[in-house]
Formats: sequence, structure tokens, C-alpha cells
Amino acid sequence: MYLIDESYFIQELTIPKNDSLDVITNENPLNLFIDRYARLLLTNALGITLFAEFETNLTNGELKQDSSEKWKDLVNGKTYTESGVTKVWKGLLFIEGAFKGSVLAYYVYYHWYLRQMTQMSGFGEVKGGSVNASSINETDTLVRIWNKFIEMYQGSNTVYGTYSEINGVPFYDYYANNNTQNVSLLQFLSDNQENYPDALLRAEEGFINNFGLWL
Repeated sequence: MYLIDESYFIQELTIPKNDSLDVITNENPLNLFIDRYARLLLTNALGITLFAEFETNLTNGELKQDSSEKWKDLVNGKTYTESGVTKVWKGLLFIEGAFKGSVLAYYVYYHWYLRQMTQMSGFGEVKGGSVNASSINETDTLVRIWNKFIEMYQGSNTVYGTYSEINGVPFYDYYANNNTQNVSLLQFLSDNQENYPDALLRAEEGFINNFGLWL
């Protein structure tokens, strides 16, 4: 594991218990995606130097109890005031009722799901399948997961507006203001530059629509 484990992949992030979907190995391939993409996302947000410092505060992929307060804030969340506005960063890991959530889980799941759509065979790249399963529109799933990741990672403080869903239909509010209390990962790092100096803050391209096109 690396901060997150299989317990974060529930509800819309469910990983099927089906070996036919395991394109890398039958011995828990999800861990390979967690190790790769959780680190990649944090490197994009923090930059190489800060990420290296962050990793010294981990043991076996878990935050040390005696780690620096700023890293506890990053992982577990923090309520703070910036320019007179009270803001809430939920943390890289958070719990809401029985739900365990993480921006890392959405990023990992997106790349895991994208990889499961095709797999390598002796005939080249082929689309995977499963017995007694009905097909769905993979693009809809990818769009939904990606856009929720974007909301958690870099927020909606862009020309693209706020992303949400109404009865399963993606909705973009271009007239939303930026007074929301909850902040994204990049916003939290930006607001607290004294603790995270020179954070890379590398943004992704943004939301995508149901046709898989960038908005």
C-alpha cells in the first residue's frame, strides 16, 4: 500500500473480484497502480524536492506518528483561515460516515480502469471481456471518475466552473463563485506556501465531457 489500500475502492470505485480483469498479475495488481500513480500525483503536486521530504515521513507507505505537523495536515486535513475566509482541506485521506475517500483513489482508479479496457495478447492490444457480464459505456465511467478527481485535485476555480451530477447527469455551473469552504489539494498547498515552499502545483488539463473531450 501507499497511503491508500483496497478499502478505499468502494461504491463507484469498486474493483471487481474477477481475475480476468487482472492484466498485470493475478496477485493483487491494484497495489501496483497505487504504488505508481499515488506517487506520481503527489510528485506533480509537491515537486521532486518536497515529495522527497514527504517520503521521509512515511514508513511502509503510512504516515509516521512523529511526522512533521505540515505532513499530518496534508494527509489528515486541516481547517484554516486565509484572507479572512475559513477553509477546509479534507486531507489526502478522509472518512465521511462509512465512506473512506481520497483524491489518490480517484486518480489511481481512473488509470486502473483505463488499463482494464484493453490488454495485451499475442494479437496485439485487445479489449477485455468477462463471462455473464453486460457491457456499459466505458467513456461515461471514465468521465465521471476523472471529473471528480479534478474537483478534488485542483478544484473548480477555473473558467470551467463547478462540476457536479444531477440524477447521474454531469452538470457544469459556469456561474458558481469561489467562496466554497472546501478546498482542493492544489489550493491548500497554494494557501499554505510557508509550509510547502516551491510546491510544483502542476495542474491537469481540466474537466472532460461525455464525449471524452477536454472542456
